[in-house]
Amino acid sequence: MKVLLVLIGFSSLLAVSSANQFAARYDDFKVYRVKIKDEQQLKEFIKLCDNLPLRYLNELQGPGHSYDVVIDPANQNKLETQLRFLELEFSCMIEDLQSVLEEECQPETRQTLQRKRADMDWTQYHDLPVIYSWLQKITSKHRRLVKPYVIGRSYEKRPIKAIKISAKPGNKAIFVESNIHAIEWISSATTTCFFENLLNSEDPQMKNLLENYDWLFVPVLNPDGFEYSHNVERLWRKNRRPTGFHNASGPCYGIDMNRNFGYGWGISGYNFDVPCDHWYGGAKPDSEPEVQALERFVNSFEDGYIRMYLAFHSFGNYVLLPYGHTNAEFPPNYDQMMRIATAFADAARVKYGTDFKSGASGLLNYPVSGSAKDWAYGVKKIPFTATIELRDRGRYGFFLPPSQIGEVCEEVTDGLVAMYELVAVLETQFEQKANFEDDMKLLLIVVGFLGLLAVSSANQFAARYDDFKVYRVNVKDAQQFGEFMKLGNNLPAQTRSMQRTHVEMDWTQYHDLPVIYNWLQKLNANNPKLVKSYVIANAFADGARVKYGTDFLSGASGLLNYPVSGSAKDWAYGVKKIPFTATVELRDRGQYGFFLPPSQIVEVLLRFITRKMLRRGYIRPLVALVLLANLALAAVVAPKDQVEQPMRYDNYKVYKVKIDNVEQYNQVMALEGELELDFWNEVHNFGESFDVMVKPDLQQKFEEILLKSNMVYEIKIQNVQSLIDNEQPKTRSSTGMDWENFHTLDEIYEWLDMIVERYPDIVTPFDIGYSYEGRLIKGIKISYKPGNKAVFIESNIHAREWITSATITYIIDELLVPRNPGVRKIAESVDWWIIPVLNVDGFVYSHEVNRMWRKSRLPSDPTGKCIGTDLNRNFDFLWMLTGASSDPCSETYAGPSAESDQEIKQMLQFINNTIPEDTIKIYISLHSYGQYVLSPWGHTDTEFPEHYDQMMHVAKGYADALYRRYKTVFTYGSSATTLYKVSGSGKEWAYGVKGIPIPYTIELRDKGEYGFVLPPEMILPVAKEVLDGFVGMINAAQEINIV
Repeated sequence: MKVLLVLIGFSSLLAVSSANQFAARYDDFKVYRVKIKDEQQLKEFIKLCDNLPLRYLNELQGPGHSYDVVIDPANQNKLETQLRFLELEFSCMIEDLQSVLEEECQPETRQTLQRKRADMDWTQYHDLPVIYSWLQKITSKHRRLVKPYVIGRSYEKRPIKAIKISAKPGNKAIFVESNIHAIEWISSATTTCFFENLLNSEDPQMKNLLENYDWLFVPVLNPDGFEYSHNVERLWRKNRRPTGFHNASGPCYGIDMNRNFGYGWGISGYNFDVPCDHWYGGAKPDSEPEVQALERFVNSFEDGYIRMYLAFHSFGNYVLLPYGHTNAEFPPNYDQMMRIATAFADAARVKYGTDFKSGASGLLNYPVSGSAKDWAYGVKKIPFTATIELRDRGRYGFFLPPSQIGEVCEEVTDGLVAMYELVAVLETQFEQKANFEDDMKLLLIVVGFLGLLAVSSANQFAARYDDFKVYRVNVKDAQQFGEFMKLGNNLPAQTRSMQRTHVEMDWTQYHDLPVIYNWLQKLNANNPKLVKSYVIANAFADGARVKYGTDFLSGASGLLNYPVSGSAKDWAYGVKKIPFTATVELRDRGQYGFFLPPSQIVEVLLRFITRKMLRRGYIRPLVALVLLANLALAAVVAPKDQVEQPMRYDNYKVYKVKIDNVEQYNQVMALEGELELDFWNEVHNFGESFDVMVKPDLQQKFEEILLKSNMVYEIKIQNVQSLIDNEQPKTRSSTGMDWENFHTLDEIYEWLDMIVERYPDIVTPFDIGYSYEGRLIKGIKISYKPGNKAVFIESNIHAREWITSATITYIIDELLVPRNPGVRKIAESVDWWIIPVLNVDGFVYSHEVNRMWRKSRLPSDPTGKCIGTDLNRNFDFLWMLTGASSDPCSETYAGPSAESDQEIKQMLQFINNTIPEDTIKIYISLHSYGQYVLSPWGHTDTEFPEHYDQMMHVAKGYADALYRRYKTVFTYGSSATTLYKVSGSGKEWAYGVKGIPIPYTIELRDKGEYGFVLPPEMILPVAKEVLDGFVGMINAAQEINIV
């Protein structure tokens, strides 16, 4: 990859008049090509470069290569003199760099390089606003095909835009990114040209490309650097984040983002770790927001969906494959990748004779690590990845005349068509390929193979096999296998039959499907509680050997048995990421084969549940009590001490503790672990108070510490359990749903199913997937008419905040049967996407075991001591920056990584892939308590989002409307200035990643008198005032044309 570097004293090139946005000029700057023959010449050349203000235009690779350098007029004679003295071969490639740059910027002469806004075409280079305008136009023109995305924001907060083109469901995808290096203008010019043609061409080959693959396209991955290269410094390569380092010219800016990906990062690459160099890979992998955005976007799609990843760069005419960090190791499918790369090169050569070289980066070009293509291959397992370096080989380098854009686009299009056609052939061959293993063992009923499957259609008799034999045949090679498989076609088939009788289920004989299903029905009726069971690989084999001496071999299927694809265990592991999957092949090794005598059934079962396995905990409680009783076995049930009993909070108190200074704050926080404190809120400013729950046996100690430290406190809740008891329903509505009680998940889901059935024209059900414990996460869409903008609401992301799902279900009911004109107006004027309970596992746990549970139920640490993630700290935007904990036992534990919990990951995938882009205008995360409307930002109290004024206008509309009914006061503002700092939350992701203009966390009643344990008689007042607030919110949003 071609790289720019300010080696020394080059600050003069960056001087720009403060009075305008003119770019730096390069009048009479020359580009020289210097050829290096051996190590000695390389050392002398590097030493020379250290003493002259010049730039490399390509990276140092070693002897046998040529290097292009830029130098100012004052030092050109000195450079030429030194090169001659050192006997280095050189030539002048560009006599006047400025004239080349001005040619780039036509049709205007533009001595100042000042850009005009223009419609998109491919006769000139365009800046970011023009490209983004083009994206918007093709999205509008091709609504059926094109879906827009904002995949994240750059360091300078510019949106990073992308599109997905999909002509039909079920396609695999090709991913294309360009302009990760700002200087490489030809890359985005070429890719945008290609996609313009792809969407509009009538050529059959292009139509095949469009119809048979989805396309994911990020035209400018480095928007900050790209704009800087257009407006200030044409030779800029990196992004624009300050590195925190300085050189003689001042602060150093930017990271080479194609050295920042988290695969092989830092292994190789010239001056990779020098912060002021132009190929600086950053202080750590994935440090750059642009890189994080791209990785997040790729990760949002299912594994296996993206089949090709193409990163477009310039210059050099290369198709570079993995790996970049080594020239001694190659990917397992390197030969196949070379065939595809060669197909591209051969096709690209036809029209204009442009010669592309193909091969691994580390072998063909120069060692580089941390690149996008290597990450796509090494981490995401995308089977074909490449960096495609476009024209030319150095005549113009990065400054290719715009007159060549069309030609480059044509040859790239030809190359991609050839790639597609070859990949289609290779995939077909792969599907048809037969795999053989030497000495494969086969069991086959040799005589009458097809006849064995014949069953009389006139009765319920099974085929008979009197005097049939089973042979074991050792097949050594493919030819023997083919001959062997022909035997069935040449041998006679015959069947006889015996009558079957249906009996009750037992384990002295084998049973058919009706008997098994009848037994299952009885089992379910008699034992409604379900218990999970697990089998663990080698431990199973060891335990099974104990009782009867049966040996089990353990290992990979392809290694121990025979190659097989499409199996259940591989799907469970590869797709669903279940950490242990196995196919357990029971007795025997062939004496009876599939026809094991029923007298061995009991032995097989006992082998399955040996005491050794139970003692080790490898099988959890079995629910099959009927089965075990019939076998006269002891019931295997969960010990009482393993069943979680509902936790009680008798005499637990909630204290309100005023914090006046940092010492008091730190002292209270230090008691969290020692006194097992449960903080119900967070303190933002001195003078505010903590609400903290304390166990009875530690209350005296807690009070003594507070008094000793001169802290003011009061007891807000004398007995938490009394409030919890008061929450429990006294009666149930005959319909199963009311708003006088708090309801369980099953009751909420039953009601959702009912309204879906009752209002089919208005309500559309959806689900986002399953929770960690396997519960379905349900939602509904309410829509009265097409074309509406949308509001997205998620509630009960924190399990104990029951008032949130109670409130939103009431609002759903009101939206379906509006009782006043204001509610009818908001119901019909926007679509409503609502998930009443996002944290389904935690919600159920808070109802059945621990009323004060907050987090998810995903185990947090290997010991099993700490459970759960704070899902509202797990979103992938500024994850773990502030206001979150890395302690797995903390209530604000953000998880081991962003989107580590599938509840969050699946919701974001649903929003990205199902809800039409740019339709969600308001995002609401319902919480309690505190009475707040909180907007971004949460991570800083000194910066505010671009739409902050609009957010405050809409928040005021909500708060003012809500106040009228019960005079309840809601405070509104950014999270960081109003309540506390937080990152990784839903509203921050909604704004920072999705660009939703109005995102809020809304904290419902109260101010702490009841806290999370709000009496059920307050449900209706809270729900009614929040509905009033929603009316005010939507009206305010309509006033400023948000919805």
